[in-house]
Amino acid sequence: MSFAKIDEENSQRPRGKNCILVSGYNEKELILLSNFIKKVGIEKIIEVKDENEILNQIIDEVNNNLNKSSEKVIVFNSVSDKELNTFINNFKVLNLSRPLFAVVTPTSAKWKFKELVSELLKEKKAFENR
Repeated sequence: MSFAKIDEENSQRPRGKNCILVSGYNEKELILLSNFIKKVGIEKIIEVKDENEILNQIIDEVNNNLNKSSEKVIVFNSVSDKELNTFINNFKVLNLSRPLFAVVTPTSAKWKFKELVSELLKEKKAFENR
């Protein structure tokens, strides 16, 4: 995985379904997130119900069986840099614990959700050990 600087003024969206994938949130938290994304301009929330599913399949809402991750995760798909920046910078107003944040890339789009979460947890640990 790599980190890339985002252009806070770029409002051009990449091609694809404008959404966030979320995992580990209860019903009340999902309602807060749902209201929040509308303010940011993100169109849809997809709750990940099967962490063994590939990201592209989750985005396309092909299956979504019940095999959830307990880790709080928000994955952005086809959002502009501006939407991403606004979401992350204002997330704290929701008073929810900070999740693992990620953006779907051409590489990660082919991964199972649990593989992405595993990578994010490794990155988090490495970052904390710096």
